[in-house]
Amino acid sequence: MREARAEAENYLLTLGLDISSQSLRDAMFSYFNVKHKFIEQKKRKVHFAKHLKKKAEELNLINLIKTIEVKFNSGDDINPYLSKGVLRPNDHDLLLNDWRINHLHVSESKRRPDDYFMERSNYLLFFHLDQDSAYFIDMREHGENQVFAKKELLRIIKANWPDIERKFRFGDYNMKMTHNPSEEEIAYLKQKRIGLLFPTEVDGVTYMPGSGSATSGFSIQAGREMDRFHRELYMIQGYFDNNGDLIKKQLEEKLSKKLTKLDFSVKLRDGMFYIYEKNSNYYFS
Repeated sequence: MREARAEAENYLLTLGLDISSQSLRDAMFSYFNVKHKFIEQKKRKVHFAKHLKKKAEELNLINLIKTIEVKFNSGDDINPYLSKGVLRPNDHDLLLNDWRINHLHVSESKRRPDDYFMERSNYLLFFHLDQDSAYFIDMREHGENQVFAKKELLRIIKANWPDIERKFRFGDYNMKMTHNPSEEEIAYLKQKRIGLLFPTEVDGVTYMPGSGSATSGFSIQAGREMDRFHRELYMIQGYFDNNGDLIKKQLEEKLSKKLTKLDFSVKLRDGMFYIYEKNSNYYFS
């Protein structure tokens, strides 16, 4: 696990986040929390909500929105459009944790040419991701009251993508809430709550799309991913310890070369952890 921590530490340092003073668990938590907030580079088809292109044209932002669309389509790095807060250990994306809705800055400039992140913008683009698609929901002013608690975002999803809306519902039944929080109350709970996941009722339908946040504010989904990685790493270590001769034989056959010994370590490559065998220069996914 310490090798994995060293790889995670080096990766985050390239992004400007120093976790060297953190404990082993906190350091890995920081890595998986950043990974949760970062957008994986892969080709995705973009789907626009019906109103959005017209709204972008009225705001004179259509060309920039199309540039972002092209980046999604081609699998380019979208992360420079995110807030710089993704790299702050105690800055948590509660909208993503609770509603599985991302947001980015609709910006085309950087403060300095060599900066990684774009400058903050007056408008934010809200969107939902799955494995193969990006759903552009809405653009809203950054300074709008309760901008990260707008129930209208869920209404737009319902009006445009019913299949996604059904997945967002709280179970397969229509549960009524004894108290339906207002947007102001939702914003307050997002800011002040500790380890609380609460449903949201919109137009008589109850939603709970995300996994929420732990008492620390970190994404529960990111915590689950870290714990799963931890368990699997020890399982893999046990397998490699008990099957070294077999793995050596299979590697020799695959590479058509003799190996005197095996030397394993953990490496982070292209956003994924691998078991790396030094003498054969081979990565096990």
